[in-house]
Amino acid sequence: MTDYSSIDFSPLDALTGDEVITHSPVRDVRLPSGNVLALVTLDNGRDHTRPNTLGPATLAELGETLATLKRRAAAGEIHAVAITGKQYILAAGADLSDVAKLPSKDVARLIAQRGHQVIGSLSELGVPSFAFVNGLALGGGLEIALNSTYRTVDASAAAVALPEVFLGIIPGWGGAYLLPNLIGIENALEVVISNPLREELRITP
Repeated sequence: MTDYSSIDFSPLDALTGDEVITHSPVRDVRLPSGNVLALVTLDNGRDHTRPNTLGPATLAELGETLATLKRRAAAGEIHAVAITGKQYILAAGADLSDVAKLPSKDVARLIAQRGHQVIGSLSELGVPSFAFVNGLALGGGLEIALNSTYRTVDASAAAVALPEVFLGIIPGWGGAYLLPNLIGIENALEVVISNPLREELRITP
């Protein structure tokens, strides 16, 4: 298991200048049982025509948010964590328009490691985590759901998919091994390889 505390992520700071940051505000929801669910809502402040994306600054903020929630869970202040998105959209994954601007393979590796660290922490909060997929969830957006303890998908979601193969890459933040464990390897191959190549970007029931 990777020790992320030993990794210097500071080179990613240089990539955040023109990033449209997707923020991760938290609202406590008291349940009928009296327990508290911390609800994280991903929102970049734009309308639905500009999807939430997961750039370096977004991942840094989300990582801090989840670290705070882990401490609150340990203190008994919250009993579950849920993550959802702004209207129509959970997240469209990494902003691939910036891939060509990456200065080196080492920096690209840092982005992959940062995503693994942050999104993977959804399974390490000490309380159950829920992903409420309220809309578009592509790539890293779907991997948020896969790393959560439980997940639901709204029937109106425009697309729920791992389209990376269509773009010449592979699911990089856990999807390549979490999805087979969840739905079986044959179904996962259909989602990861066959669907993107046919441009069928939605998982059907």
